[in-house]
Amino acid sequence: MLDRIGSVVHWLGFLTTLLVGYVLFTDTGPSQPFWIKLIFTIVPNTAGWVVAYILGGSRGFLPFGE
Repeated sequence: MLDRIGSVVHWLGFLTTLLVGYVLFTDTGPSQPFWIKLIFTIVPNTAGWVVAYILGGSRGFLPFGE
């Protein structure tokens, strides 16, 4: 049960990462350095991965990989 909850949280973090990446990298406003955009983009997936790791044990960084 906890593994499934961790998987859902990981997928939500991954989908949020895709959305944040799209918004940050297609924004035409004031430009930020690439590395700052990259860090803000991967934070949701990293947080989801940490929660999934705590709840379900060892897993890959991407939710669809092993």
